[in-house]
Amino acid sequence: QVNAGDTERSTYDLRLLPRPLYRYSDLDSGVIDAAVFAFVHGTDPEMFLVIEALQIGESTSWRYSLAPMTCWAVEARYKGTDVWSVPERLNTSTVQGNYHVWFYRQI
Repeated sequence: QVNAGDTERSTYDLRLLPRPLYRYSDLDSGVIDAAVFAFVHGTDPEMFLVIEALQIGESTSWRYSLAPMTCWAVEARYKGTDVWSVPERLNTSTVQGNYHVWFYRQI
C-alpha cells in the first residue's frame, strides 16, 4: 500500500507486476536464483521487491528486501502480517541523508 500525501490521506493498494524486471544469480555468494519485482500504482513503480534463493553448503533458504521508489508512506504485508514500512518523506529529508526529495514549488 502507498499513502498519498493529499489532504484526505488516500491509501492505494499497489499492483504486483507478474514478471520480474530483472533476474540474476551469484553462485560465489550463494545466490542460486533471484528476481526484482515492481509494485506499481497505474504504471508508476512505487516499491521494488527483491527475492533471493540461497544455497549455503547443504542448506537452502530465501530472503527478501523491499525498496521504496516514492516519497509517500509505503507498507508491505505478508500473509496478513505487517512486515515492513517507511513513513512519508516528502519535505522531511536532508541533502546529507540516504534519501532526499527535491520538491519544486512555484512562487
